[in-house]
Amino acid sequence: MLSLIIAAVVIAVVVIVALNVKSNTQNTSTNTSGGGGTASGGAVSATSRPASTGTGAKGVEKKKVEASIMSIGIVDENNKIITSRTSKQYVNIRKDAKYIDTGNNIKHTGILSQILKFKVTFNHPGNHKFYVKLVPEAGNIAYTDTEKDRHANFKNYLDNINNDQTKGVEFTTDSNGEKIIDGNDKLILSPAGGDIFTLVATDEENNEVKSRKIQTERMMYYVEAKMPVV
Repeated sequence: MLSLIIAAVVIAVVVIVALNVKSNTQNTSTNTSGGGGTASGGAVSATSRPASTGTGAKGVEKKKVEASIMSIGIVDENNKIITSRTSKQYVNIRKDAKYIDTGNNIKHTGILSQILKFKVTFNHPGNHKFYVKLVPEAGNIAYTDTEKDRHANFKNYLDNINNDQTKGVEFTTDSNGEKIIDGNDKLILSPAGGDIFTLVATDEENNEVKSRKIQTERMMYYVEAKMPVV
């Protein structure tokens, strides 16, 4: 009788252990599957997250930056805008390389004659339209009607300055967003020395920039002729 009781207890213990092992196995399988689901869910979330935050392929929104004019000015011998000083323009000397005189600070032909050489830059590459006008200072030399009629040079200058320059002369930048203008018969300086001008440029959004002051000069060359010893 005792042996039967012991056998029944042993069988009961074995059954209980077997049931616990099966239950643990199922829980482990369930947890593993749940972990996989979580990992899979994370991967989906990572893929879809950029779309919701705007960093995915479809979520990228490129903000269009408007091009605007940045600078205008007379250029130096390297076609760099002069920003540190007043520019001098020798209005009575033709644009001819033979007049280059580094000793007198004439390093290129751009600063010779009444015709200006200047540069305009935008903040972005591209072909951008802009307008330039030449503004004289109030104290510049005034020419009479008699002088205007007598000399075509005075007439050309006065006609251009007195024309309606509300917007100015129209230009368009090159593809790099810059433009060098070397000679325009609508933007000419006075033939007198000592006059002051400013170039003013605007873009199509009415952004405005100004050059450093431009001062006209007249240069005289002389040749020393020594008399022979008497």
